[in-house]
Amino acid sequence: MKRVDYSFIDIRRILDRIRYYVKEGSFSIALNKNREKNLQFIREYELDDLDKCRSLLLNVSVFDFCYSTSNYHKGYENEVLYVFCPEVHLVNILEIEKKVKVYIKIKMMHDGVLVISFHEAERTEKHLFQRRDYQ
Repeated sequence: MKRVDYSFIDIRRILDRIRYYVKEGSFSIALNKNREKNLQFIREYELDDLDKCRSLLLNVSVFDFCYSTSNYHKGYENEVLYVFCPEVHLVNILEIEKKVKVYIKIKMMHDGVLVISFHEAERTEKHLFQRRDYQ
């Protein structure tokens, strides 16, 4: 179930924690056999360099937040996953620059963050906060 009952400040605090761990290098991107989309995305946009991924994650803003949800895997239902969909300019392996909506799903852990999803968005997600409302 999607949860959107957050304030702007709530999400800013969550992002502050995410950024802290990303800056410290305490993050990883899931690349197991169930995360083929993540691997394809990283290959297509040559994000193999961890610094490129770090930069993209550090530039996620409160305005990119969509919702949180519970982990649907049995035994992990108490975990909260945060979904962000920033729109970024990336250069693919053919050296073509594209504007890409990136679907990022993050799990906070006590000592870092796990980026569960890190790929091109397959559908349009509604952002919780609109820039025009905060200018």
